[in-house]
Amino acid sequence: METQGWFWYEQDSLEDAMSEAVGAKEIYEKLGAARDLGDVGRLIEAIEEKMGSRAAPATSDSSGEFFSSCAITHHLASEHNTQSKLQPELDQALGHERDPIASSEIVKRLSYYEAVINKALWMHSTSSLGLPCIVPEGG
Repeated sequence: METQGWFWYEQDSLEDAMSEAVGAKEIYEKLGAARDLGDVGRLIEAIEEKMGSRAAPATSDSSGEFFSSCAITHHLASEHNTQSKLQPELDQALGHERDPIASSEIVKRLSYYEAVINKALWMHSTSSLGLPCIVPEGG
């Protein structure tokens, strides 16, 4: 079943949903790795083999970033009002793109996307210390 936008949770299988949610599908395609790599360790081995170098060991920061990304994706998927405003901006900017990974030049022009990401990072900071929030007078 083909899905559009943030509705990745409607896909046929959990594996497909997780691949879309964390970008693993694009990693597999770009590396030419087999989709049957069963665990992260084997995926890292495939990346190292392709790059010809050893990957840096994962730390709590990378784990925190992963879980923050999952929380951000979950909240965005459940916030239909935000989703309905964000999707047209993404479609207009990325609708003609063939590469599933947007260039920084395109992303820099997405003002509502930037606001959504900033709020999401404020709510679920990748830093264990959190981030300060400065609210302008009047909200």
